[in-house]
Amino acid sequence: MTQESDRISELPKHIAEEILSRLPIKQAGRTSVLSRKWRHKWRSIPRLVFDDQCTRKNVYGQPLQNLAKIIDRVLLLHTGPIQTFVLSDKGLSATRDIDHWILRLSEVSIKQIELCIYAPQKYKLPSCLFNCRDLTRLKLYGCSAIIPSSFEGFKNLDTLYLERVGLPPNGIEFLISRCPLLKHLTLKNLEGITRVSVEAAHNLESLDVGGAFLDVAFSVRNHLESVTYWAFENFPPTLPRALVHLNYLSTCIDFNSKEQILTVICLIRSSPQLRNAVFQNRPKKQQTTGIAKMADFWKDHHHQSCCLEQLQVVSMRTIFGTEPELEFMKFLLTSLLNLQKMIIRPNDRTVEVKLLRELVRFRRVSAQAEVIILNPPKSHCKSCY
Repeated sequence: MTQESDRISELPKHIAEEILSRLPIKQAGRTSVLSRKWRHKWRSIPRLVFDDQCTRKNVYGQPLQNLAKIIDRVLLLHTGPIQTFVLSDKGLSATRDIDHWILRLSEVSIKQIELCIYAPQKYKLPSCLFNCRDLTRLKLYGCSAIIPSSFEGFKNLDTLYLERVGLPPNGIEFLISRCPLLKHLTLKNLEGITRVSVEAAHNLESLDVGGAFLDVAFSVRNHLESVTYWAFENFPPTLPRALVHLNYLSTCIDFNSKEQILTVICLIRSSPQLRNAVFQNRPKKQQTTGIAKMADFWKDHHHQSCCLEQLQVVSMRTIFGTEPELEFMKFLLTSLLNLQKMIIRPNDRTVEVKLLRELVRFRRVSAQAEVIILNPPKSHCKSCY
């Protein structure tokens, strides 16, 4: 290859790094054969992703290479700053190796860490993780941790994702209180934790909560714009303080549960800027059984329709065409003065015909309200999150 035609070797450093960062680490390593100038470029890529694409597998899907050895070699040969480290491989169980990798990362001003551990037992995080003071994003799955009392905080962290993570009592509140710039928080299936306070997260913009939570306490100075949650059953009729910035709400709800419906109404009434709401039906095996007629429930709570005029777009997913679902749709159509669209995705084709027959009978207080029924999904939703 002549010097004139070897244009790839003349690419600016930042462009070459961007190209390498978008490749799987295995493919990035192979670029060393492109030219002499590219021989060692992969050693300085700032984003390291180790997942199931890093190792070759046999016809049975079993790895033919040792991922731990690959990661050891990459970290040993790496010469530049590491901004992002992602570990997500279902076949990895060498926890001692992970301890060494995190120690190395704590020494290089790492910005983003994502650890997804799929072992039967939770991986116990080493205390050195909390020395990564420059973190802006932290995602943990299948881990447990004891936060050191000397922990000074992640002063630059704006995104925190915790799923199937074990923490001591008040561990979440303590961690949140040490993250003054936190904007995006996800909490899912946290073992033994049913109540959490995010009052210390004054800059929080999006909150995603799933699992067995019964209560979430918000900050009086909250800036929440987006909330995704699994409907609780012990909300008050109104929140002590409004969610004045909230414009998007997504919830997994049991339409048979009066308490969960009241929770949804409470959130809507407390969110004067709410424009878009998504209601995802829970799977049938997770729904309440043996309930009274929901029509009677709505007669007793007709006054709840006040202060709901702000909603403009409503989406309802995995709909079975049951009476409680239809009563909820009827309530929304007769309450939302500014509704523009109600988008419904039935669970299957047989439900679609029933919905069309019932919906044409419902009165709509919004003259511009349009009801759209989408095709059922190809694969049925098994869970909300």
